[in-house]
Amino acid sequence: MTNSIDFQAFMRTPAGRKLQAESEKYIADLKAEHAEKKETLEKKDLVYRELLFGANQLRSTQLYRVIEGVPSVIETDDSSRITKISPLKGFGEVDLVLAQQIKEADPLTYRRLRANDLKDIPKTDAYYESEIYSENCPVEVFDAYIVRPSKDPTSPRYAEDWMGHYENLSDYEKGDSIHLKQTVSLYSEENVRGMAQEIRDLQKEIESIEKEIY
Repeated sequence: MTNSIDFQAFMRTPAGRKLQAESEKYIADLKAEHAEKKETLEKKDLVYRELLFGANQLRSTQLYRVIEGVPSVIETDDSSRITKISPLKGFGEVDLVLAQQIKEADPLTYRRLRANDLKDIPKTDAYYESEIYSENCPVEVFDAYIVRPSKDPTSPRYAEDWMGHYENLSDYEKGDSIHLKQTVSLYSEENVRGMAQEIRDLQKEIESIEKEIY
């Protein structure tokens, strides 16, 4: 009882009030740090899940893409990896969701599709190379692959500033644009493992802070 009274008396002194203020500030700072780390964790966890499974709208669906000048349909699995690519054919083979995609992305092709008057565009070796590349490939990586700028004026991917999209000529010859390399790196097993470790570390830091706060 005496100790309790002594402590209460001490807390009413200037030194006690200073100690109380410092304690409250320490807890407030911890709570702010806790909130910041929680927000970071949520963002990292979202990115991690999308790297593993893809965005919701890319899972188990059909997507419209123009591949080497050929209007095409991509099919994905529940991890947003490509399972099939086929040239766009008749309107009867397209569901309403895919039809809306085509209408928004390529109104002219949509009109031709509805009229069953699609142009017969020959599929080049580059198209079939894209098919090969797409096998079990995340949609986002494939999207980076099919827009690699080319120096060939006859290519649908031709760009006057093509060299600005590659680190060197060797990368151009391999088809490794800067954007593609960055995307491949993002989805790499090494990066995914590293992000999983960062998430575990953050969870431990948050748990440690919570022990002090609560």
